[in-house]
Amino acid sequence: MTQQGEHVMTDEHGKKPLRVGLDIGSTTVKAVVLDQNDTLDSVLFSDYRRHHANVRATVAGLLEDIHQQLERLAAASRFAWQSPVPAA
Repeated sequence: MTQQGEHVMTDEHGKKPLRVGLDIGSTTVKAVVLDQNDTLDSVLFSDYRRHHANVRATVAGLLEDIHQQLERLAAASRFAWQSPVPAA
């Protein structure tokens, strides 16, 4: 979501990047991914987890799950997305 006068960077194809939000609290980690429409109506991923004082591992797990969900959505042609992570 942009405000009037704000500049939004786009890629070489004119598409806006996805937005990833992380909230790391004292007991939980929350994550959300918004698509290029940049509205709460178009959430691609949303989850929260208790981190049990192991914040790094919990965030790493959420990021891996986000990556897998985006791969599934791209395969289903919901949106155009290319992973920045090379295929293994």
